[in-house]
Amino acid sequence: MSKSPSVAPGTEKPARTSSSVSSSIMQAYRRSTSLMSASPRADTYVPVPPSILDTKACVVIELGFRYTRIGFAGEYYPREILRSEVLDPDDDTVQPVFADGRTDEEEHRFLHLFFRKIFFKYILCSVKERRMLIVESLLTSTKKRNRVASVLFETSTFTPPAILFAPSHLLHTIPFSVNTALVVDVGFSETVLVPVYEGVTMINNYECSPVSSRLLEDHIAYLLKEHGAIELENGEHRKITDDDITEMRRLNILEDIAVRVCFATKIDRGQRIQEDKVDFEVAVESRVGFVRNTIVIPGIVREGAAEIFFKPSHCDDDRSVPELILDCVMRLPIDMRRSVISNLAIVGGAARMTGFMARMKAELKWHLQENARYSMLSRLGDSIKFYIHREAPVEFYSAWLGGSLLASLDIMQFRSTTREEWLKSRTLPDWTEKIDSYLKTDIENAL
Repeated sequence: MSKSPSVAPGTEKPARTSSSVSSSIMQAYRRSTSLMSASPRADTYVPVPPSILDTKACVVIELGFRYTRIGFAGEYYPREILRSEVLDPDDDTVQPVFADGRTDEEEHRFLHLFFRKIFFKYILCSVKERRMLIVESLLTSTKKRNRVASVLFETSTFTPPAILFAPSHLLHTIPFSVNTALVVDVGFSETVLVPVYEGVTMINNYECSPVSSRLLEDHIAYLLKEHGAIELENGEHRKITDDDITEMRRLNILEDIAVRVCFATKIDRGQRIQEDKVDFEVAVESRVGFVRNTIVIPGIVREGAAEIFFKPSHCDDDRSVPELILDCVMRLPIDMRRSVISNLAIVGGAARMTGFMARMKAELKWHLQENARYSMLSRLGDSIKFYIHREAPVEFYSAWLGGSLLASLDIMQFRSTTREEWLKSRTLPDWTEKIDSYLKTDIENAL
């Protein structure tokens, strides 16, 4: 037998375990990877190997005008649903993250404060080793998208390796496991309808209206000034003033009233309320606390507030939600109409209002039968169907849930925009351009 060569005592080399091999590979990877010089803190950024990225759950964030939903890929509920607000350190006041009339520096500062709040108070993890998925609306401006990417990619506090901006209306269909749907997003600032047919977003047929949750709160404020009252501590009643309405907005009491006590009444009662012919007994009054006093909310306010969504319009600028749905269906090719109207996905906070879905179906059938404008769709009345999840309020976070399911797939590493790509042009490609580029690559490979 051959003997192994003798080794002087104290010079033996330890056996290389799997952990030491992997650490050596990591060190070699870091040495061989060039640092990014375009970042303000380029000397602190080290690209993360794909093997590590694949083991870290992706961060999913849906940035809304009123609420933001955050969590990780593969989860069925958001970790947190928080208001899109931050504390301004300059004057110690709570400010909305998204507001009009701000300079570029102010927008950057508020977004930076908001993302710090998300990562260091709620998610409690470093995003430098995790991909991110940002849920955005189809109507999001290019300036806002680039601003979000700039804050995340170029600030040394965050620097995620890659970000995917996904359209919310396409993500809404994923939790319901459908390829065809008419997504009706009743948001805070606007209502947007986008038909999705066989997984393709039909942008040319989208509809938009200012009828929204913000308009609902304005209507509640108007009805309270007309019919409501403030009950003082001594039991006396007084009228509600403009200062009271301002304080209610600051304390989010109008939103609380819309969620807790308002409901969508039956169509016959609603139409008489719209015509100011209230000759029937309305719902019982309700009460909500207001500082040391109490707001007395009459039944006409509880029943009449939701009519802002169903009142027929006299122009195209403020069409009701049922009119938006039927106008959108009427503009579709004739062979798509029945399949789309039988797959209605109504999402948003207002969709959780008591009686909203039943009233919506009754309004759609009434327009199909009584409104001559939609006579060509009259045969579709029996095909109207909604997607409703009775176990959980999916309508409130369905876009985030779709993003969570999408981010758990391997598609994230192929469709997301890397930090290196961003630093080359500092402009995000539109999501349709991203799809077109992949289709072009597939065609070239096939040829």
